[in-house]
Amino acid sequence: MSIVDQIQKLADLRGSGAITDAEYQAAKRQLLGTEPPPGLDPASEWDDGLATLEPLDDNYAEFVVDGAQRRDRRHSARTVVAILVSLISLIVVWEVVEHRSEMQRSDDAEQLSQLEEYLRLNDTYYARVTLRKLKGRLSDDAHRELEDRIEVAEDAKRQYRVGPPANRIDVAEKKEMQRQEPPPATRLSCAIFDEDVSDTPIKTQVVRRLIVPLRYNSKQLHQILSEQFREVRGLRGFEHHLSPTNVYLYAHHTEESAAVGGATWTAMLDFTSALNRDPQITVNEDRIAALREKPTKRLGLEESTRKALFWKLVAAEHSASAAAELKFPAFADWEEAYALEQKLITASRSELAKEYGFDKGDWPKIVVEGIRKGWPGPSR
Repeated sequence: MSIVDQIQKLADLRGSGAITDAEYQAAKRQLLGTEPPPGLDPASEWDDGLATLEPLDDNYAEFVVDGAQRRDRRHSARTVVAILVSLISLIVVWEVVEHRSEMQRSDDAEQLSQLEEYLRLNDTYYARVTLRKLKGRLSDDAHRELEDRIEVAEDAKRQYRVGPPANRIDVAEKKEMQRQEPPPATRLSCAIFDEDVSDTPIKTQVVRRLIVPLRYNSKQLHQILSEQFREVRGLRGFEHHLSPTNVYLYAHHTEESAAVGGATWTAMLDFTSALNRDPQITVNEDRIAALREKPTKRLGLEESTRKALFWKLVAAEHSASAAAELKFPAFADWEEAYALEQKLITASRSELAKEYGFDKGDWPKIVVEGIRKGWPGPSR
């Protein structure tokens, strides 16, 4: 029974005459915790003038009842606020979980699409790598089905590797090559200068350098590189992949340029199967235009002389850099190394200017012309 109910019961007993008013007041003080300490006169002032509240009449009882009701309302309000805070927290947590789930579903869908593409290309290595990433995200049946498809593709690859190369292309690969085949056109001539092949579990890469006539325009260079790309992608007999996964083709106009390599090409093609995109072809139109220019005498020197001078200027820079690095190998001495390198380069340019009889301030023009025309320089 609450304090309010007990006070109300005492008031009823006083009204019926069962207890006196003094007994009622004493019992009420005891219930309210306002009983004076033992030995102290109840009528004396204590606890901040509590005696002035005597007698504790019915108005004070109503005041106590109102206070209790207010406390109950505050408690109810706090309870409602706590419930609202809990609901808001649950909503926020649910939104975060749902957002992460949506991102996970999107990533899973992308991974499945990539896996299907690898299976279409019979690239079982990357298909297995992708399937391992999806472990625990797929149902057992879906995972088992994909595993079986990869094993079937691997068995097919082993069968294709048996026998002559002409029989190693499966039906799907033939359709893919036919789909990529351009309309009938006159096949343009080119020569393969060299080819570098590497076959590893990560990738099977083919780098091929071609010699093409300088008369070919951009469209013809695209045609040559596309034909060579289809030929390279049709190669078989590799250990780790059915066909090359990475293809890089470089078109040069002379054997000298192809032998040096580097950025002396006039057109190139790059293809990476992992990027899931078509081969990218780049044609250096500026270099082609520069190479087609009629050789003229500039800076008082013939083009053949400027070409030889370009080689010597590049070689002097390499020699100066190597000498500076040898004398100051520590990175902390880079300032001294740079100063020595520039000093040696300046001296070499002065000597070459005297040897060839040109203004040493014209050397940048020769270097720019050499880079623009792709003149070969010495390798480091």
